Amino acid sequence: MSAFILQYTLADFPKMAERFQNLAKKGKDKSKMANIIMSQLVMSATNRFDEKKTPDGRPWRSPLYRTGTLSKSVLGAADETTVNIGSNLKYAAIHQFGGEIAAKTAAYLKFKINEQWVQTKKVNIPANPYVGMSNEDRAAIEEKLAEELL
Repeated sequence: MSAFILQYTLADFPKMAERFQNLAKKGKDKSKMANIIMSQLVMSATNRFDEKKTPDGRPWRSPLYRTGTLSKSVLGAADETTVNIGSNLKYAAIHQFGGEIAAKTAAYLKFKINEQWVQTKKVNIPANPYVGMSNEDRAAIEEKLAEELL
């Protein structure tokens, strides 16, 4: 696995659809709305490293925070209709979605757990989603968008 991106669109906010359509009719730039969505989702993903919870509120199955590199790698990009959130780190997706890592070019994998070196042919990494939209995110985004669209 490698870097990953989750994608959202303004259509993911049906309560706001009529207001978005009115913006389009007036020829207004919707990128500001997409940037509001992106900012909330990036902030929430970063905060999950402190909370150690998935977007749906479940505790992570294993710790993700060691050096802070993964939490600092959460990136967002937005245009008029699309918001992309993810990470460009090569190990980001395995933590988000889970999966198996197997030795490919060596006889085994070697890594340290609790100050002890471990050797194995493969290891299963549990999914610990940190990027995604929670119900709280949706409510905050809809509130911020409603304020912006008044």
